[in-house]
Amino acid sequence: RALSISQGDVTVLFTSPIAAGLLLVAAAALIVPLVLRMRGRGNVLNQMAASED
Repeated sequence: RALSISQGDVTVLFTSPIAAGLLLVAAAALIVPLVLRMRGRGNVLNQMAASED
């Protein structure tokens, strides 16, 4: 819908402050668990998830 309003201009998806904030949150949601797992703290997250079950 945003692309049709902007007549196919893709930059409208990245230039809005709200869109930038949402992209930042999405990137953090993908990157933080990977970094924690590589640093060895992923075990704590796995233990917490297992204890909730």
